Amino acid sequence: RLALQDLKRMLRRLAKENVKQYSRWLAKLMHSQPLLCLRLLLEQAMAYDNMVLPLVDALRYATPLTIDCLGVQVLTLLSQTQQ
Repeated sequence: RLALQDLKRMLRRLAKENVKQYSRWLAKLMHSQPLLCLRLLLEQAMAYDNMVLPLVDALRYATPLTIDCLGVQVLTLLSQTQQ
């Protein structure tokens, strides 16, 4: 719950200009709660086209576990949209 609130607060401030400042903080948050954070990140990327590039830059600092969880979340969202 606290991680979700922190992530929402950070995503409101994330832009192309300040992605380096928030990337490491985002990576730490994604490492602690990967499934929850990645689901929200993917929903934001699907809703706002201008968020895709800053989020891709932020994923540069992600751990291998986070990247694996990203694959799971992408497949979950794709299977839900087909239903």
